[in-house]
Amino acid sequence: MKSIGGLTKSQQAESGDTSAHALARQLGPFDATMIVRLIVFTAFLITTSVVAQQPTTAANPSSPDDQYVLGPDSQVQPGVPQGKTFTFTFNHSKIFPGTTRKITVYVPSQYKGDKPACVYVGLDGLGFQAPIVFDNLIHKNEMPITIGIGLSPGNVESTKPPENPRFNRSFEFDGLNDNLGRFLLEEIFPAVEQQKTPDRVPRPIGCSPQLSKTEAQEAD
Repeated sequence: MKSIGGLTKSQQAESGDTSAHALARQLGPFDATMIVRLIVFTAFLITTSVVAQQPTTAANPSSPDDQYVLGPDSQVQPGVPQGKTFTFTFNHSKIFPGTTRKITVYVPSQYKGDKPACVYVGLDGLGFQAPIVFDNLIHKNEMPITIGIGLSPGNVESTKPPENPRFNRSFEFDGLNDNLGRFLLEEIFPAVEQQKTPDRVPRPIGCSPQLSKTEAQEAD
C-alpha cells in the first residue's frame, strides 16, 4: 500500500493523521513554516484586493483630503457680486523666447477701470478657488480691489510637434535670477492691460506698478 510521510493510508486513518500533517512531517519544520507563511501572505493579498475594489464613500474616504470641507469664503455666497474670469494665450515673450502659455485673469466686479488695482499673481494658474475667495473678501472689505493673474508655465514646441514639447516650468519659476520678475513687469502686466473684461461694458485693465499722471503730479 502506498505510503505518505512514512505511514500507509490505513495507518493515517487510524491515527487521525491528514495528508497535510504527513506532508509537513515529510518536509520538515522549516519547509512547513514557509508553507504556512505563504498561505497567510496569499490570504492577505486577496483581502487587500477586495478592499481596494470597494467603492469610496463618505464613511470610507480614499484619502484624508476627501474629508476636507471648504470654508464659507471658498464657496459662492448669495448676494455677493461675482467678478469676471477669462483667459488668453501669450506666445511672444522676449525673456522666455519660443514659449507659449495660458494666462488667466480675474477682474472683480467692483473694479471700474479709473485707477490701477492691486495685483495677485498665482503661479500655475488661479487655483484653490481664488476667484471665489476674492469675490467674498472684497465684498466684505477684507481685502482691497485686486486683479488676479494666473501664470501658467511656458511650453516650447518640439521640432516634431506635437511630440515631446519642452516644459519650461523649472527654468522659469525656480531660476535664481530676475527673469521671472522682469517677465511679469515687462511683458505679462502690459499684455493683461491690453485685454478688456468680457462683459457688456468692457473696462480697461490697469495693473502696472506705474503712477498715473495725476498721481505723479501729486507725488511731486
